[in-house]
Amino acid sequence: MEEYNGDIYPNIIEYMQSEPFTQGFDYAAEYVEMYCYIDKYIQPRRYIIELRIDEMTAELHIGEITEELLIVETAEILRIDDVTEELLKVITELPLRSILPQKHIKPNNKLAKQITGYQIYVSETDLVVSNKKATREITTMAMLIYEGKDISLEGRMRFTPYDREVHDAVVTLHVAGNEILTPEMVYRAMNGMKESEKVSPQAIYAVTRSLDKSRYTTLKIDYSKEAQAYKKDCKATYEGYLLACDKLTVSTGGRTKEAYRLLREPILLEYSKISGQIITVPIKLLQTKGNIRSTEDVIVLRGYLLRQIEGMKSRTFHRINKIAYKSIFTELDILPDNYANYKEKTRKIREHVIAILGGWVKQNYIKNYEQYKNGKKIEGVEITI
Repeated sequence: MEEYNGDIYPNIIEYMQSEPFTQGFDYAAEYVEMYCYIDKYIQPRRYIIELRIDEMTAELHIGEITEELLIVETAEILRIDDVTEELLKVITELPLRSILPQKHIKPNNKLAKQITGYQIYVSETDLVVSNKKATREITTMAMLIYEGKDISLEGRMRFTPYDREVHDAVVTLHVAGNEILTPEMVYRAMNGMKESEKVSPQAIYAVTRSLDKSRYTTLKIDYSKEAQAYKKDCKATYEGYLLACDKLTVSTGGRTKEAYRLLREPILLEYSKISGQIITVPIKLLQTKGNIRSTEDVIVLRGYLLRQIEGMKSRTFHRINKIAYKSIFTELDILPDNYANYKEKTRKIREHVIAILGGWVKQNYIKNYEQYKNGKKIEGVEITI
């Protein structure tokens, strides 16, 4: 039987109604394998479908549907005239199998750090990716474009620090071996939660909005010079979505819900592999509920502190062991003009910092910390690695 070609038949139903499919059956055969490509718009997906034909009744038995490592089984017996609708349902309503990650992964190159800035949305921006001590400056061109038309983001089209934490959770789940993700899975990965822990509707809503934003945000990047500098023989340009994924329906716990299926490795992760600038830490470091509740501010703050401390621990990119509160407030977009109660807001953020760092001392991630001053004013925290 010839393979399904997405350029000729836009979807699997059309293909299964076509002559190549119907004429391809050998009714004397015990099993038929069909190789088909779905989701032609981003990246093909290959399914191997086992079909058994009853020679006497021409009834079709669907055995196994294999999509890489994902197996779906059904005992339904269908007539050949009904197979298109039913088979599509089997494919799209996949039972969810989640793998709980043990490590938290963060792409941490120049683009991953600056992707939340405003400049990258205005025009093509050259990011200086070479070390300050390098004899030759190396730049990578990057630009983000939001293309969503059917969803309202209420002024949050910019890729925010919270969006980056959602993205890093997707990366974490992907590296652990998950290809289909629900917003609940993503939120749990953002907070080091167990699979049995419930996620609030508010958190699900926030994560879903962020995932949809990444699905409609195009990244244009040319890292040819950087790839050459690292002596990497690979594709060095990319223009596509931050998260290339589609929505589908999955069944879990006897219920159906919307989920996202990754169609390729997240580009920020793929790009970070060029330079090896990827943070990997135990996911338990994100489980701070014993010290502080995981609000959006706390999630962003935790991610920022991890990036800074991992920079201190790096043998390649050394940085001072001090984190200024001013830099934290900037990361959280807490500015005097934005808050009438600016002093109270910044006081709470300082308390959050102390709570998170205190927990990490107990977990032996850092040895100690203390606040440092400039005169009588507390300026930030100094970390002992």
